[in-house]
Amino acid sequence: MEYEFALPLGTKLTSKDLTYTVVEVLGEGGFGITYKVSSTIMVNNVPITTFFAIKEHFMKGCYRDSDSCTVLCAPTLKKEVNESRKDFIVEANRLNKLSGLSQHIVRVNEVFENYGTAYYVMQYLDGGELSTHIERDGKLSEGKALSIIRPIAEAVKYLHLEHLLHLDIKPDNIVLMTNPVDGVQYPVLIDFGIAKHFSSSGKPTSRNTAKGASDGYAPMEQYSDIDSFAPELDIYALGATLLCLLSGKDPKKAFLIKPSDINDSLPDNISDRTRNAILQAMQARQEDRTHNIDDFLNSLEEDYLLPPGFVLKSQKMQYKITGIHSEHPTYIVYTATASSPGDGKYSEFDDNDTDSSSTPLYGKNKNKTRRLGQKNTISSMRVNETKQFMVYELFEKHNSKRIDNGSVENQKSISHTEFDNARNKIPKYSEKQSSHERYPVSDTFNTNGTIYFAYMLIPKPSIATIITEKTSQLKTALLRNLKPIGYVFGGAALLAGLWFGIRAISSSDVSSASQQTEPSPVVEDVETEISPITTTSSDDDSYEEETQNHAESDMPAVSASTPVSSTSTSKTTNLKQEAKKDNKQNSEKKAQQEAEQKRKQAAAQQAAAQQAAEQKRKQEAERKQEAERKQKQAAAQQAAEQQAAEQKKRIEAKKKKEIDELLKQADIDALLK
Repeated sequence: MEYEFALPLGTKLTSKDLTYTVVEVLGEGGFGITYKVSSTIMVNNVPITTFFAIKEHFMKGCYRDSDSCTVLCAPTLKKEVNESRKDFIVEANRLNKLSGLSQHIVRVNEVFENYGTAYYVMQYLDGGELSTHIERDGKLSEGKALSIIRPIAEAVKYLHLEHLLHLDIKPDNIVLMTNPVDGVQYPVLIDFGIAKHFSSSGKPTSRNTAKGASDGYAPMEQYSDIDSFAPELDIYALGATLLCLLSGKDPKKAFLIKPSDINDSLPDNISDRTRNAILQAMQARQEDRTHNIDDFLNSLEEDYLLPPGFVLKSQKMQYKITGIHSEHPTYIVYTATASSPGDGKYSEFDDNDTDSSSTPLYGKNKNKTRRLGQKNTISSMRVNETKQFMVYELFEKHNSKRIDNGSVENQKSISHTEFDNARNKIPKYSEKQSSHERYPVSDTFNTNGTIYFAYMLIPKPSIATIITEKTSQLKTALLRNLKPIGYVFGGAALLAGLWFGIRAISSSDVSSASQQTEPSPVVEDVETEISPITTTSSDDDSYEEETQNHAESDMPAVSASTPVSSTSTSKTTNLKQEAKKDNKQNSEKKAQQEAEQKRKQAAAQQAAAQQAAEQKRKQEAERKQEAERKQKQAAAQQAAEQQAAEQKKRIEAKKKKEIDELLKQADIDALLK
């Protein structure tokens, strides 16, 4: 996706303490652009590169200066943009103060100004929006949906205590994160772009009058000016979000949706309490709606799932619940990690600020379990991140009852058939795959007032891993089988070498002996002339040199019929031919080298000419691009002014239309009454 006014990748943003580098554009809205950035921080004097998210204040109608970074706007929008930027900074500082109160609210680290606008730095959440999970996996079970909406509602409660309305709660603005320390999954509320703060008397403290409403998740009154603090706006969005989680679809707009639409979109197995909680939260009239977060939470179905962080202890090991996988009529499937006593640490948060020290993990607890507190505490658990388990719990939602410590009651009447069938279908792995790591492949145990069984998830190896393993096995087998054959061939080669060596030595000795006993066939009348040659025949090198000298100086004095003279002449001729051949080869080689050098020089000249032409083309393109940029900037400024005027007209027309619709709806309601 292209973002016309986003900062170029690689742009440096400098705050008081850190420098951030833009690596990706995450999205944009009506009031800003969000980036993924990297920065280097020092941890125990060790530099570590980590990622953050940065929100940039950038209103519609603004544009970039020639440096592609500095934010400008039309003169007619300057006052509005400046006021909006001030509100942006105030809201960011307020969120910074809220950071740490709940892990379900995105953490804001710092606020700073740069390039003529404002920025605030948040934790980077890479778990994926809740809407993405629904599009991929479909609607959620009631228990899983409630396990997400409850902590989000608790986080919104913190906002309302600070007289802050989020005004944009929806699946797109909820991210599912996994704690890297203990593997527990939890939701986080993000995007406070249109959040609005109010005074203790309920009046807006923000000068920003711009409105925003997400169709399907915003009530009717949010489409007009919000002039007083009203928690019912966020409660409507919470109810609509829960409806989306259970149905897998976005709700209709507030102007169009009816109670019958809500009932029809909910699955039949949803409890009456959750169904009524959604209907009450999404009432069309604000005064008929659920009025505060506590009432909304109390109206929901009781929490019947084991919470993330709950620890189950069997005779083999301990399992720490990290999330819910699926629900079935007579059993629930959880995801879990392996936990054991150790020195590991992890921290959690408790939105209710309850005591986390109750029900010790290693004490005289008859259920051998405890509900882990979600407060900021240090636990004596060491979590192995690489070992994941699926834990099945015998539980029937309509008959079983979960009590406060997590134990289960009313289990006697539950049928075990589906539970046993599910246990018999788990993957069958051999003990060799995990025995060396002391982790059970499968585990069945009674605790917590019910029956559990767990099995370890052994990931399927990739194709590359399979190929590597098979290649290694084949290599080992070949080496093992070919080793004896190698010894045989090696011994045979050694014997053959010895035999040929002895034979060669024997042949050499016989040849030397024959040369020493054979008489010299020299003619008597030329004996004095060739005597220097024959006396040095035992030395091959000196023999060839003296033969050549003798042939060149005394050749006419030797008779053609003399055997020694014929041999000397033949050797001399061969030496001359070899010398000519070597000279010819050297000449050809030199000619080839000269030709190759000329070719390289020509290629270098041609490359230099092409480079000069390319440089000229680049300069011309840059001049043309600069001219087009200036022209585009002027056009953008003119378009921004026109857009501002048109936007003002549209707002006035939309406001008039909304008022007419509200009046019309009020008349209809009056007639219905």
